Amino acid sequence: MRRFALYASVVMLAACSVSVVWAEDAEQTTPEVIYSENGLAGLREVKIVVERLDPEGERRTGLTREQLQTALTAAVLGSRTVKVVTDKDKHVPACIYLSVGLGPMDKVPSTLYCIKLHLCQRAYVLRSDGQWLWVPLAATWSPPIAYGLGPDDEVAQQVKDKIRDKVDKFTIEYFKENPQPGAPEQPAVPQP
Repeated sequence: MRRFALYASVVMLAACSVSVVWAEDAEQTTPEVIYSENGLAGLREVKIVVERLDPEGERRTGLTREQLQTALTAAVLGSRTVKVVTDKDKHVPACIYLSVGLGPMDKVPSTLYCIKLHLCQRAYVLRSDGQWLWVPLAATWSPPIAYGLGPDDEVAQQVKDKIRDKVDKFTIEYFKENPQPGAPEQPAVPQP
């Protein structure tokens, strides 16, 4: 037990040291300001991150984290918006993060589900004192949370369909901020 406490103390001290170094580096760098309503302007590549599912919900519905990873990756690739980086060792400053909650209904064989999708990326926030605050993972784009209820054997497909709907919304908003050559120009948005 003492070894664990000592190990935990060393790890926490190292983590705090790294945070301090990152904070110092972030304060010394003034970011180039790009107006983007939701962080999609100039976005070129992302990683896909899927939160673990509740084991009981997985068992009841047959839905797995791997299926969600595959469905989300396929939807993003199909949108032709950003490159999906699958190399675990490559650092990418943006990720599309998916969380799916599965709650069994006791009286009937059905499952209540909740789907949250976020684009998370490094961001600089301008504070009122004129200083920039560096945020390592800020949710810069997030559609409304989707809820649903379905029979256990249909929930997996319902969740995958809703994920595709959310990626469709991402695609529309992405191309609004990143018009393609030959596409009609969007009116300029005034900067704050």
